[in-house]
Amino acid sequence: MGILFAIVFAASDHGIYVVPFAIVVALLAEWIMSRGHYQSVKLARWAYTAFSLLTFSLLFPLFVTRKQHLQQLVDTGYGQDYADKLAQVLPVWSFPIVVD
Repeated sequence: MGILFAIVFAASDHGIYVVPFAIVVALLAEWIMSRGHYQSVKLARWAYTAFSLLTFSLLFPLFVTRKQHLQQLVDTGYGQDYADKLAQVLPVWSFPIVVD
C-alpha cells in the first residue's frame, strides 16, 4: 500500500521525498504488524500510526525547501496569491504542530 501511495503521489508531482519515505514507513508498519503475527490489535494501532507518518512527506517540501516549493506552485499555475496564502497559513514554526 505504501508503494502504491508513493507512486500516486510522485505521479501527481508531490516531490521526490514521498517515494523513499513511503517505502520506509510502509516497511516499518509491516515490521510492527509482523511482531504481533498480524493478530495484535495493539500493534496494529502502532502500525497504523507509523504508516500515517506518510503525510509528513507530503508537507516536507513546504517546510524544508520552502522558497523553491512555493515558487514551483506559482510556476505550475497555482498563482502567487495561492502561494502567499499557503505560506501565511503554514508558517515554518507550525511544522511540528501540523505533523502531529
